[in-house]
Amino acid sequence: MARVLVVGAGYAGVMAANRLAAAGGPEVSVTVVNPRPEFVERIRLHEHAAGGTNAVRPVRGLLRRDVRLRVGTVESIADRSARLDDGAELGFDFLLYAVGSTAARDAPGTALGAADLGDAETVRTRLRRLPAQARVVVVGGGLTGIESAAEISYRYPSLTVELVSRSVAGWLPAPSRARIERGLARAWPPAPATSGPCWTCSPRTSCRSPTAAGGSPRRAARSPAPSGSPATSSGWPGPAWRACAPSSAPSTRCPPSCSAPADNSTPF
Repeated sequence: MARVLVVGAGYAGVMAANRLAAAGGPEVSVTVVNPRPEFVERIRLHEHAAGGTNAVRPVRGLLRRDVRLRVGTVESIADRSARLDDGAELGFDFLLYAVGSTAARDAPGTALGAADLGDAETVRTRLRRLPAQARVVVVGGGLTGIESAAEISYRYPSLTVELVSRSVAGWLPAPSRARIERGLARAWPPAPATSGPCWTCSPRTSCRSPTAAGGSPRRAARSPAPSGSPATSSGWPGPAWRACAPSSAPSTRCPPSCSAPADNSTPF
């Protein structure tokens, strides 16, 4: 019987384990190792942070019955065996390494992110404790930033939510960007343009498209913002460095697209 060890129970790990078990039948033994017994929907973490969708569910309920689940962290990988953090060793004939990525800790100042479950839980807790009329700054105009700003604004109408970015969904075709900007403008009325590098939207104050009025974007206000969150870059997870990655592996970290609008802000 062939022994298959799948390290990581994210989207790729769970799907691969189920498909390998189904294809191999009784000739294949599949074991999944994951640090926690829960599956984390990373694409839903920004919704989890905003207090909406619960992005956590039991891994066991997603795996086939003939797939074993071992809760633990892989500390090292040798020839046909993997050592866990509790000292146990798991043998394998085939290894599928599917640990994904981790959030790079490069956000400025006291910024919070939502790229992993711990950060999302922190943001969720902070949002619930903010007083009325507190400012929340979302840094990053990608789809996650747009959805985060809208979700927080919807669930916490007493807060002032600002979206700060050089552009909004800048990689999309012009018609798609225009549609998104029209939607933002309906929720957040346009404001007069001033010079500056960042695009700012606030449902309690104003919103401005970076392409309107001659393409001059509105500068983010330089007043204290007690809470917020940055567009987060990614890096290599710890086990990858310890077990497989070369010492000179290239960095995948990227600088934030736009700095926070105030020294005290906590961008999302």
